[in-house]
Amino acid sequence: MSWSSYTVLDRHQKEWDELDTSAVVPAVLLMVCVCYTLSNLHAFLETRAKSIPKHRKACGSWPSPVTASYLTDDCVKIMPSELRCDPDGKHVYWVEERPTEGGRHVSMKWIGYGCLKNSREDETPEGYGARTRVHEYGGGSHEPYEGGVIFSNTSDQQLYQTIPDNEVGGKEVMQLTKDLNCRYADGAVDTSRARRSHLGSWIDAEFVCVRENHAVDTPTGVVNEVVSVNLTSGAVRVVTSGRDFYACPRVSPDGNWIAYVSWDHPTMPWDTTELRVDRLNPETGESMFSRLVIPGGREAVQQPAWSPAGVLHFISDREGWYNVYCLDVDLDGWTTIAAGDRGVIKCVLPVDADCGRAPWQLGQRTYGFLTDSCVAVIAVDSAGEADVIIVPPLPDITTEPRRLRKEYWSKGFDYVQNLPFPKSISAIVCPTVGRKDVIFVGGSNDRPDAIFLFHTEMGASTANSTPFVTKGKGKKGKKGGKA
Repeated sequence: MSWSSYTVLDRHQKEWDELDTSAVVPAVLLMVCVCYTLSNLHAFLETRAKSIPKHRKACGSWPSPVTASYLTDDCVKIMPSELRCDPDGKHVYWVEERPTEGGRHVSMKWIGYGCLKNSREDETPEGYGARTRVHEYGGGSHEPYEGGVIFSNTSDQQLYQTIPDNEVGGKEVMQLTKDLNCRYADGAVDTSRARRSHLGSWIDAEFVCVRENHAVDTPTGVVNEVVSVNLTSGAVRVVTSGRDFYACPRVSPDGNWIAYVSWDHPTMPWDTTELRVDRLNPETGESMFSRLVIPGGREAVQQPAWSPAGVLHFISDREGWYNVYCLDVDLDGWTTIAAGDRGVIKCVLPVDADCGRAPWQLGQRTYGFLTDSCVAVIAVDSAGEADVIIVPPLPDITTEPRRLRKEYWSKGFDYVQNLPFPKSISAIVCPTVGRKDVIFVGGSNDRPDAIFLFHTEMGASTANSTPFVTKGKGKKGKKGGKA
C-alpha cells in the first residue's frame, strides 16, 4: 500500500510503532516524582498550618513594616496660606507642619541679608505652634512684625509676639491677648497711627484681624468680629461686627480706610460675599461709617488688598473666572456703586484663568504688589497649569505683562538644584519697599512644594540670579521626593 492510501489512524499507528521507547520511560518517571513531591508538600503545609496559632484581628490592624512614621517622618508640609515676607523683602516667613514633632506647626524665617544670609530659623520656639482654628479651617495664623512674628498659638488660640534677642540669640515670646474664649486669625499690622520710640521700635501699632468669640460655644452663639489689638498695651477694640463671618481686614496705607469681606450662614465664601470699606477715625481708628463696594448675591469676592499707591484691589468671579479687579475711584468723594454701574471697577488682568483659589482657609494670597505698584498674579488655566504674570498698574495698557514661566526657561535662570518651574503655584508675596522680588510656593505631581524667590529685575538680563528655595522633604531625602 502506498503512503498516499494511509488513513489518519494508520498514520498515527505507524508513528507509535516507530516511537523510541527509551525516551518515554524517563518522562514517565519524572511525572511520578513531581506528583509524589506535590502530595508530600501539601501534607507538610497542612500540618504546619495546624501547628501555627491563629489570631483574629480587625480589618486594617494587621502589623506591617510600612508604618505611618516611615511614610511621614521625613516629610515637611509647607502651609500655602501662611507665606509672608517683610515689606523690604529681607526676611521670608512660612509655616511648616512637622510629623516628627506630633504635627506641630512651626513658623519659620529665612534671612536674606547680613552675616546670616541664606540661613533659616524657627520663629516659634518649642512649646508653641502657629495654628489658628477660626472658622475651624484656620489659615492666616502668623504675620511678620519687627523681625519676629505675631502668631496665634495652637494650644490656647491666643496671640503672641516673638521678639528676636540679637545679643544671645533665641526668641523671647510675649503674650498679647488673654481671653481664652477668643480665637484670632488673618491679621495685618497697621502703623498709620503709631510712632517710633528712641530705639526705633513702634509704639501703639495695631494688629487688625478677625476674632471669633466662643463665650457662648454653640453654632448660633459664636460671634465673629473684626478687631484691632494694640501691640503696646494689649487693648482690643471692635472695628465692625454683626455678620456671621469676616475675612481679610486690610487697612489702607494712609490709615483712613479698612476693607473687609463678609458673608452669612448658610452661604459659602465661594458662593457670594460682600465687600465693604469703612472710614476710620484718624485719631482713634474707630469706624465712622461704612460703604458697600460689592453687594452680596451676585458674585464671590476675596482677598481685598491695597497697592502701595493706595488703590483697592480684590479678586472676583463676576465674569466666571477669579480675576483681579481694582476700584478706580476716589473713596473720599464716592458713596456706593449704583445697581448695575460697574464703571469704577476695572479688571487688572482679563484672562481665562483663575487668579484665586476656593477660600477654604483664611490668609490666602494669590497676588501681590511690587514697589512700583505692578501686580504679580498667579493664573491657573483650564489645564491646571499655573503661571506668575506681572501686570503694570492701571491705566498703563501699553506695557506687555510678563510671564515668569516663559522667562524662567528662556532667560537662562540658574534655578536651584535643577528645579523646573513648578506646575502648580499656591501662594505669592512681594516686598513693597526696595527690591522687586516675587516669592511664591510651587510644586508638581512628582516634586514636593518649594518656596522660590524670583529676582524680576535681574532675571530679564542676566543668568546669575539665584532663586531661594526651601523644599518640603520627601522619602528621597532633603532634595525632595514625593511628599
